[in-house]
Order: sequence, then structure tokens, then C-alpha cells
Amino acid sequence: MELDTLAWPDRADIPYEETAQPTAAILGSRGCPWNCDFCSIRPFYEAQEGSLRRLRSPRDVMEEMRHLYHDRSVSLFLFQDDDFLATRARARNWAGELSDLIAESDIGGNVSSKMSCRSDELRPDIIARMVRGGLTHVYMGVESGDVQGLKNMNKMMSPQKHLDAGHMLRAAGLSFDFGFMLMDPWSDFRMIRANAEFLDAFVGDGWSVAGFCRMLPYSGTPVERKLKAEGRLEGSGFEPDYKFLDPKLDRFYAWMLETFHTRNFTNEGLAHLLRAMLFESRLQSERTRWMTSEETRWLQFITARANRSAVTTVLQAVDYFERTPLDEIVVYDGLLAALTARELEEQAVFTHQVERFWSDPGRQARRKARHESLLGGFERSWTFEGPAAWETLGVGVR
Repeated sequence: MELDTLAWPDRADIPYEETAQPTAAILGSRGCPWNCDFCSIRPFYEAQEGSLRRLRSPRDVMEEMRHLYHDRSVSLFLFQDDDFLATRARARNWAGELSDLIAESDIGGNVSSKMSCRSDELRPDIIARMVRGGLTHVYMGVESGDVQGLKNMNKMMSPQKHLDAGHMLRAAGLSFDFGFMLMDPWSDFRMIRANAEFLDAFVGDGWSVAGFCRMLPYSGTPVERKLKAEGRLEGSGFEPDYKFLDPKLDRFYAWMLETFHTRNFTNEGLAHLLRAMLFESRLQSERTRWMTSEETRWLQFITARANRSAVTTVLQAVDYFERTPLDEIVVYDGLLAALTARELEEQAVFTHQVERFWSDPGRQARRKARHESLLGGFERSWTFEGPAAWETLGVGVR
């Protein structure tokens, strides 16, 4: 029950020193008290009994970071806590104390960090304290921008909270990313339209990438139980599946995978490339920052264009599905095929532009002076909430 009694992780076999940007995953807490219907974290911790969120002492966390910095050359820390600010005031006090200890220690100003939280847990004062302690990137569980969609997920917040959080993070100069489910098992086209319009309002400026997927009924979750009770749960615990209430949505989802699979779900896709570059562009530590402000603005401009292209394509597809009878919908021909072809062409253009930006010899020489591994520590910064591999390949799509 007392996490400080546990030994620090044995990291002897991790070759941090072999990269010029040593990056370590770290945990300051365990568990999450929220009860989102799609999430398996709370059921997992409830099965072990005890508190739904346990905290290490700020000093113990800071001392582990000091050890990794001085003895293993780590300067980028990726907090993998399920929700770094869960339990509200208690957690903000804890995170603030940890940030103060870091800032006032001998690693202050020399380390950067990433953390995950809910959008309604952010406040300007705690953001400022955490930035002083090295915070550079925030992952938020946004999930939906529609009032009914958030109710379906039991998120217990409004879309405005997400927008407010985005404004706060922009004001602090922090990069952020977020999980987003364009569709859930109880979606209709009105909700999909609202979600697409929300993405435009939330990240239409290109500060972050507009990525999206559909909800999966993970094992042990309320969503899984609801679908089972409705007789709609298909597949297995490892490959859960379902059909939508409106048969048109099954075809919409098939079209969505055809159009956005590479963009949203692959390492060579535009969303992944832009996320990685935006992450690097806003690293707060002087030891790790290497892009100029002009280069950061250019990346934001390209991201805004890519976001607008994706949102426009989704909205035009929704228009088609809403006005077309089910028996006349053709996913791989006609208007939908034209939308897919146009979106893929746009993705190819943007991908070519960012690859040229990334491969510029002068820019790479400047980057190598800071850190040489492609995409730095971003690969391990991810809090994955998207579909499993089989899902992104379209297996089981009907």
C-alpha cells in the first residue's frame, strides 16, 4: 500500500547512454478513481482492493529522477501515470510539490517531462508550477466533443472543459495530444458531425493533431457489459467487436478505415509524423530544444491544413450518408471513393512536405547536436488509447 517501500525499477539492461536524448518512463502513482465506461484501468485496480489511486512521495520521485539524470544521463521523463492529476486538489498539491522540488534541485532547468490527465483537472496555477519543474507535453483523455457522446462514456464533463484546457496549454506554450473516439457503440450521424466540428474548434489551428478512432469494448469494462446485455458484443476479449445501431454506420466505419488507416494508425502516417515533430518543437529544456520559432510555426501551419482536410472529408462523408438510402450506399466507388482519393492525395502532399522539412541537412545537423535518435523520446511518450492492431487493419469490418 505504501509505494515508497518498493525498490526503484531495475533499469540496468536499458541502454540510456547509447542515445543523445536519453528518455526514461517513470511512475509517480498508480491507479485512477474515475469510472469512464470504456476504460479498463479502474476495474483492474478495483480487483486488487485498496485505494483507487496511490501516490509516491514527491521526494522519492524526485530522487529517482536525480539518480537517472546523474547516473544514467536521462533528461527526458515520461510519466506513465494513468492520470497524473486525479483526485483534484490533493493531486494538484502533490504534483505542485514534486515540481517545486525538481525546480529547486540540481536538475532544475535541465530536465523535461510528459504527463497524462483529464482536461477538467488542469488549472493555470498548477500548469505554471509544473512547467517550472520541466513539464513540456500533456496527453489528455478528451475522447468526445459531443455532449451525448460524453454521457455515453460517463466522462462527467462538457466539451467546453476540453476547449478551456486547450487554451490553458497553448498559453503555457506546451504541446499536447489527446485520445478521441469519433464513434462509440451508440453513435448516430449527428454525434459524428458534432465530433468533427469539435475537432475543428479544438485543434483547427494546428497546435495538435486531429486524430480519431472508434471505441472498443475492452474486457471488464461497463461498455463490454452493456453491449453483452444488448446482444451486440462480438469477437473475443482480445479482439472485441460490435455492430452499430444504424447499419449505415457500419459502412461509414468501413469507409473511415479505408480513408484514414495510414494517416491515423501507422508509424509512417501523417498523424504520427506530425505528433512527433510537434512534440520535439516545444520541448522546454534548453538542453533539448533545437527548432526555431519559425520552424515550429511552419509545423503548426501544416498541421492545421492536415486537420482541416481530415475534418472536411469526414463532414462531406456524413452529408452523403445522411442523404443516401442504405441500399444505395457504395463505399468503394462513386462519391465516397472520390472523397477517399482526394484525402489520400492531400495526405501524400503533406507527408512529402514534412519529410522534406525533416530531412533538410542543415536542420538535421542542428538536431544531431542535441539528440540523434529519430523522433527523440516520442516513441515512448505515448499513452495509447487507440484501436488494437487488428482493428486498424480493418479485420472484421463489414
